[in-house]
Amino acid sequence: MLGRLRELQDSFWQALEFIPTEEDTFSLLERGDLYYQLAITETVRGYPLKGLEYAREALLTHQKTSSSYGKIADLSVMSLADYFLGNNLRSRESALRGIELADRVDGWRMNGYLCSYAGMCEVELGLVDAAWNHAQKAIGIGRRKGHGEIVGMGFRVLGDLYLQLDATPKASEAYQQGLLAAGQHFVALELMCRFGYSQFLLGQELGRRYLLQGVNTALQADMGGIVLLGVLYELSMYALTGEQYLFESRAVWQREQLQLRVERDTSPNFINRIRAEVAFKQGDYQQAYSLAADSIAWYRSIQNRWAELALLGIMEQSAEHLGLQQGDGRAQIDELLNEIARSLKTAPLDTEWQAFLQKMAV
Repeated sequence: MLGRLRELQDSFWQALEFIPTEEDTFSLLERGDLYYQLAITETVRGYPLKGLEYAREALLTHQKTSSSYGKIADLSVMSLADYFLGNNLRSRESALRGIELADRVDGWRMNGYLCSYAGMCEVELGLVDAAWNHAQKAIGIGRRKGHGEIVGMGFRVLGDLYLQLDATPKASEAYQQGLLAAGQHFVALELMCRFGYSQFLLGQELGRRYLLQGVNTALQADMGGIVLLGVLYELSMYALTGEQYLFESRAVWQREQLQLRVERDTSPNFINRIRAEVAFKQGDYQQAYSLAADSIAWYRSIQNRWAELALLGIMEQSAEHLGLQQGDGRAQIDELLNEIARSLKTAPLDTEWQAFLQKMAV
């Protein structure tokens, strides 16, 4: 399948032409399944808007039948496509709808995928217990049913949680477990990028190699969704190492790809965030403050709590260094921390959370 996605899409379109237009159950199921295949391939190739369009068409078609499994699959693609588009709340809503259906009919495979997608969104939204529980459910399903890619996706969620809490060694361990579990499945490519980046942050030379191998292999395999996420880590790496030419050229490439694939360029937001973090570490507080202020509204609009917290922290501390009159930044930070704390009751992350609170108190 890797590297043949575009070819597969042509065969799906050809098959659609041969399905009768009548709305008998067989024709509807065949048509709905083909729209699903188009949806998942477009999304994985990195065209989530097209993927979402086909997934909605598939769902409308499957809703005319009694096929719960078709609807579950459609909701899974809608969730994944919206996640790529930064629509975290809507992505989570689709995932939860799919999980409810899958629990009812024992659709275990899609249930595992959906739990992973829900967890991915919940990490971004700062819903810690929900993300942890969905990750554990996905890992459990994958292990019971012998599907390593589902295990891998569950560990991906755990790794993301640890990374957001600045517990990088544990994040790297989770990504490595996921990578090993995923085996030859394409899910391993995304885990390779994340594992590589976490190893880079830990000062390990192999980190760069893993990250670039994951991005380049995904690119060759036409897995654009994985590439666009992996390049964010690549950009961060270049910024931290001071490789300005590689950073700028990759930033231009990412901007062009976003305009092509999702028809909007959100790259200035995360590029400004990366630059703000680097400027702050280098003591360029004026630059750090300006860049953080330019991008925080977008992260707030998609409810990425961790990015918002990081940018507020940069602005607050930079303002103090610059002797600027400080507004309500500290109050906003405390409000976000309290919001996340309310979502953390049962996940065994108290040690990591307390360490994170100490860092945010500086």
